[in-house]
Amino acid sequence: MRRHLAESDRGLSWAWARLFHLFGPGEDRRRLVPSIALALLDERPALCTAGTQQRDFMDARDAGAALTALVDAPVEGPINIASGKAVAVAEIANALGRIAGRPELIRLGALPQRPGDPPLIVADTQRLARELGFRPRYDLRNGLVHCWNWWKDARRR
Repeated sequence: MRRHLAESDRGLSWAWARLFHLFGPGEDRRRLVPSIALALLDERPALCTAGTQQRDFMDARDAGAALTALVDAPVEGPINIASGKAVAVAEIANALGRIAGRPELIRLGALPQRPGDPPLIVADTQRLARELGFRPRYDLRNGLVHCWNWWKDARRR
């Protein structure tokens, strides 16, 4: 009869990351941050919903660091990779408008809300902080400036 070793007997553990709303350079142009940045770079209105929905946004650089920490940690089960803070989509849009020096081009309410779009998505990041000792390094504004500069430079290439 063959004996099956449990994963813990082999020194293995199972953990999986649940990524929330990441943003960063090079993401799909149809996503929130690039779609607004590209409209502003083209000096055309950035059409948005009212932006009342709140999401847990995280800089992709922080997400990468959190994933690295997770690989090296002996934790098991799901780990939320997120900031743990809810931010209104309107706040993201308005911040990009200010960063670009074109706040008048942000058009909140120009697009309808998507049916069934939840008003709030925010992660519980207690395990991320407690068990991995991870805290995001980049604040929202810093991340948005980084993205704006990347898209601006990408236009020059």
